[in-house]
Amino acid sequence: MAGYKVLFVLYSLLFSFTPMIIALTSITPDKSIHDNETLVSEAATFEAGFLTLGNTQNLYFCIWYKNITPRTIVWVANRDTPIYNTTPLFKLTDVGNPVILDASGGITVWSSNASKTSVEPVLLLLDTGNLVVRDGSSTENNIVWQSFDYPGDTLLPGMALHVNRDSGVYNSLISWKNSLDPERGDFAYHLDGHGFPQLVITKGSTLSL
Repeated sequence: MAGYKVLFVLYSLLFSFTPMIIALTSITPDKSIHDNETLVSEAATFEAGFLTLGNTQNLYFCIWYKNITPRTIVWVANRDTPIYNTTPLFKLTDVGNPVILDASGGITVWSSNASKTSVEPVLLLLDTGNLVVRDGSSTENNIVWQSFDYPGDTLLPGMALHVNRDSGVYNSLISWKNSLDPERGDFAYHLDGHGFPQLVITKGSTLSL
């Protein structure tokens, strides 16, 4: 009997020190996503939240497939600006701009720099893997910002690569620095608008394929 009591105490201690993850379905400007919270899509296809990658304590706000093992990350917000030695917050500003803050000092670590504004913004993670800000005051649920416009290294169904022929501006898939570091790597995959449009892979400014 004494052995059972010891096991019960050990189990209770282990459970008490296991961090509880809180799943949210949406956030508004009066709410934030902390490092013990995640945002889950309606059918639980995708999940978003803060993760540490590799052997570092760097924190990144990521989107990943919820039910695939090993964890498969499809998008990283602050890929070039990891958070370390502090508590992060992911939130919406009053006009609908998604930002990541250093909670200890209120410093903005990452911002979407959304060009459109919203009166009653709501942030949702769709079952396509698209993180969107919708104008809650609109009956049409207009999207004022979406992560699909800013791809990382993964092209998901419904996402598009495009190029503006007049300005030459294009979006692209950009490789990770390595398998454990999402910082922008050397390779990019994008639509070339010079002449007949074609998809190309470049390394820096050099055409690779």
